[in-house]
Formats: sequence, structure tokens, C-alpha cells
Amino acid sequence: MSRFLKNEDTSIPEHEAGTKPIKRKKCSKHIIHGVKWIKKSVVTYNGCQGFSSVCVDEVVIQQGDHIMLEAEGLDEPLRVATVVYMYHSPTEGPMFHAHLFCRGTETILGEIADPRELFVVDDCDDYPVGCIIKKAVVEFKKNPENWTDLGGENCLPVELEDNENIYFFFKNI
Repeated sequence: MSRFLKNEDTSIPEHEAGTKPIKRKKCSKHIIHGVKWIKKSVVTYNGCQGFSSVCVDEVVIQQGDHIMLEAEGLDEPLRVATVVYMYHSPTEGPMFHAHLFCRGTETILGEIADPRELFVVDDCDDYPVGCIIKKAVVEFKKNPENWTDLGGENCLPVELEDNENIYFFFKNI
């Protein structure tokens, strides 16, 4: 006798299959810093003037810089993101488009993850430039070419500098 009845749906529901996407944490869009544009870009974004650099309370931010944003939850750590482009919106003022990273602690690893490990995810949004908290250092750690010959072990340096502004990533999730 068959374990399943004929025409019975034997598929696993998405929430039980472990394919449920990670719940993305949101960033605060509260403006807390003064902003002064430094350099215009030749590119426009949706009809808005683009900029390649800006000064946020005496800190120069450029396209491609890694920055930290306040999380919406008060007890959550700062969010790490990359500035993709910046523009001046006639209705919202100085804005930037950010590509957000996911912290290792936000994955299935939870609290056993290295708090400095990030993952590249498909998560982006527009934010006011004035909500940038500070710059961050994010390094891509590439596995060596002979990674499989080395047994597939993590090839991190023995010790990373203990600094809350330095992060690393290996891959996407």
C-alpha cells in the first residue's frame, strides 16, 4: 500500500521547506546630521540632479563608500550599507540609494555568527543623506584559489582588529 493517497499533494509548504526569506530589518530615515553637497555628478536619477560626494557633519561621503545607518528598533545594532548613488530630490532634499548588508547574526546562525560578518543580499532603499551615522570599513575576503585543496576551511586571518566599524563578507545569501 502506498504511503500517500493518489492525487494527494506531497509538496512541502514553503514555510516548512526552509526557503522562507530572511526578514529584512529596516533603517530609520530620521535626519540627524547637516548635509552639504560637494560635487555634482554628470548623471541624473529620475530627473533629479546626481552628486558624487557630500559632506555630512564634516565627514566626506562618496559613491561606493560603506556607511552605517540607525536601525528602526532602538535595541538593534547599526545597519551597514553601501552608497550606490546620491541625488537631490525637490520634495525630500538630499537623498542616497543604499544597498544594505545582512549581518551574520540575522541569519540562521544567529548569535553564534561573527558579529562583524556581513552577507550581500538583494535589499536596497532610498534614505535621506542626513541619516548617515558614520563611515564603516567593509572588506571582501576572497577564498584562495586552492581553497578546496586546503580542506575548505575558513581562511580568515587569525585575528581581525577589534573595531566596531570594521566588517567583512565572503559571499551572497
